[in-house]
Amino acid sequence: MKIIGIHQINYFPWLGYFNKMAKSDLFVYLDEVQLTDRGVTARTHALTSAGKESFLTVGINQKGHRNKKFSEIEINCESDWQIRQRNFLSGNYGKHPFFQEVMSIIQPIFEGRFEFLREVNLLSINIIRNILGITTPTVMQSSLDYPGDARKDELMLALTKAADGDIYLSGNGARKYMEVEKFEKDGVGVFFQKFSPFVYPQRGLEEFVPGLSTLDLLFNLGLEGAKRAFWDNIQRAEECFGGNA
Repeated sequence: MKIIGIHQINYFPWLGYFNKMAKSDLFVYLDEVQLTDRGVTARTHALTSAGKESFLTVGINQKGHRNKKFSEIEINCESDWQIRQRNFLSGNYGKHPFFQEVMSIIQPIFEGRFEFLREVNLLSINIIRNILGITTPTVMQSSLDYPGDARKDELMLALTKAADGDIYLSGNGARKYMEVEKFEKDGVGVFFQKFSPFVYPQRGLEEFVPGLSTLDLLFNLGLEGAKRAFWDNIQRAEECFGGNA
């Protein structure tokens, strides 16, 4: 049984992203889809020191971006997004217990010269997956042989088959609209991801704020603490639910 996870190439994604990656036998990056303006492919959620949600946003060239594949989205070299993000993190996470430890690892994001958004996002993902110890192999959508006109469910099915998968690991939110019968009719099973954000101490907050970038976990727990909490959560889920989803 080969489980395929599929997702857009997000910027410093939340924990659910890496949960899906860790539970997959192969993870497919969607590099041929279009950028979603309201999504988290060019931005990620973080907290201010007052506990308010904010965005860390990567500056991109807006002209014609809706008509481009994700792999073609260019970085706006005149934007000061790297300076703004570094200042935001220093101002709002600077007093967190593991700030210096984490910043020393993610510094290449704010010092590198990038041409395309995919370069920034992949670097952010690889930094986090290495910290968490995720070894799942990855491939680009563009490297697979699939029907170019496939969309939505048909695209996920086509990519799963192109990757020689037996099971498609879907986000739990897709239960409402996904036509599982299409997959089963074509010999592909569907697992729905069982992930609930786990609570960890967030400096200065009495009530936990879920759904943030994995950076928030790292600044609060440190490299080793974050890795341990991540895998402990997966182990607890397997004991409660069974299976790999």
